[in-house]
Amino acid sequence: KDEMTQPTVLIIPGVSQGNESKQWQSEKFADIAKFCELKNFRVCVVGTKSDILSAKAIIHKCNNVINMINFSPPEVIYSIALKSSLILTNDTGPGHIASLANNHMIWILNNNNVSKANIDDKITNHKISADSVKNISSQKVIQYIEKNKLLNF
Repeated sequence: KDEMTQPTVLIIPGVSQGNESKQWQSEKFADIAKFCELKNFRVCVVGTKSDILSAKAIIHKCNNVINMINFSPPEVIYSIALKSSLILTNDTGPGHIASLANNHMIWILNNNNVSKANIDDKITNHKISADSVKNISSQKVIQYIEKNKLLNF
């Protein structure tokens, strides 16, 4: 609670075991995290202990990350999402929990029927998809953020 005094971007870089095809590369999440940090946003990363490898690049690339890996059960994810200006996630359970906050959220998705069915078309849901999430560049996401003014609050 005390650490979230400046505008925050919540990043959910992990996926459940066996769903690695849904996972965007950690270096790309780190690029977006650094971009947000340079725009004077605090970055908070959440996930379970098994997500530490996904979060490592973010933690190393940014200067002042709130690292909630292994300290983010669903109620914590939701409470952080409520206070976040922007949320960035894969198609994963914690992302769906964060979406309940109804704040702007960028979903990095595989372009398939499962992702299309799981993510509704709320105005706060921003979907960036490709045949494989691995083919989505961090630059494309940064351009989307800038074009849609998602960090101009």
